[in-house]
Amino acid sequence: MGKNIRGIRTVKTYTREEHEVAKFMKDNKLLRNVKLKVIYIMTILEPIIGVLINAALIGVLYFGGNLVFSNKLSNGQLIAFISYTSQIFTGLFLMVGIFNDCLSFNCFIWKN
Repeated sequence: MGKNIRGIRTVKTYTREEHEVAKFMKDNKLLRNVKLKVIYIMTILEPIIGVLINAALIGVLYFGGNLVFSNKLSNGQLIAFISYTSQIFTGLFLMVGIFNDCLSFNCFIWKN
């Protein structure tokens, strides 16, 4: 009896193959379109974020350098501040990557 039931399940699986392939193709196309939209957004955002990060570091170097020359700030304090700002901006850049993943995941889930 068990062999007959397993055989019936196998036959049912093969009869639904076309339906499953069509469903997979539909979901795959949807995921591809969502990922392409997210990649398009990220190709715009990543250079902007990179420019902002570098502009902030240039500002820190400029104003910090002036403070060092006027003896209001030591070299070590400036280097420490640059290190801290770099770590903060690296964290922000990583958060953008996480946002990218969440955006693509949420768009795919809500479109299904």
